[in-house]
Amino acid sequence: MTQRLDSRPLTSRRRRSWHRGIQLALITLLFVVLAYFGTRGKLEATRLAELDLILAVRDNLQAALDDERSMSGPLSGSAAKPDARSREVADWATQLEARIERFISSHEPASETEDLDLRLARATLAIAERRYSQASSVIENPGPQPERSVGRDRMAEVARARADGFHDSGNPAAALDEYRKVVLRRPDDLAAAERIAECLQALRQVDQARDAYSELARRLQSRGERRLKQLDPQSAEQDFGKATRIRAWLASRSRPG
Repeated sequence: MTQRLDSRPLTSRRRRSWHRGIQLALITLLFVVLAYFGTRGKLEATRLAELDLILAVRDNLQAALDDERSMSGPLSGSAAKPDARSREVADWATQLEARIERFISSHEPASETEDLDLRLARATLAIAERRYSQASSVIENPGPQPERSVGRDRMAEVARARADGFHDSGNPAAALDEYRKVVLRRPDDLAAAERIAECLQALRQVDQARDAYSELARRLQSRGERRLKQLDPQSAEQDFGKATRIRAWLASRSRPG
């Protein structure tokens, strides 16, 4: 009888100890899981931030390339393209190459869309470095219809990369087809509209080129006015200046017949 009475509190203490052990193990496991997902969350945030930087640098490189194309196009009066890229293009290309290498050394794209974003970045870099066949091969098969995001239409960007490669390598007919795909998806892409006018001029479709340039000048003037109202006088001045140059260029050429 004495032994049975003495064994009850011992069993109760063992049970309480066992319960506390289980609770401690569960709390420890929960802490490890939260720490794991917290670390993964930080890594994911870092990966996405690095990818966003790649896209931002690519956009800046694209803008610098567009400026360079404008300066060597028909409106510039220069018949020959420059042998070397501009300093701005070279600087953005260097930054983009470094960021792409840093990303792929530490991360894998998490989706087909992210993979396409990286391929588009490599294609733009290849165009900047005049590796046109490589630029074309990188985006030859873009995959399924990629998702749209705010301010980014990836199928338009694929067409734009193809068009730029054809344009810069001296194939205006192929470039014209691709640029037209771009403006169908992005009607406000005035850089692509300018390239369309250039391609028409290069193909000696004079009347169509004049019409395209005239419409471009009108749209640049309109955008400049909007930018002025938005308190962006520097961008407005650039649009007004280009519209004025286009009109002057058109005035210096009269329609035949």
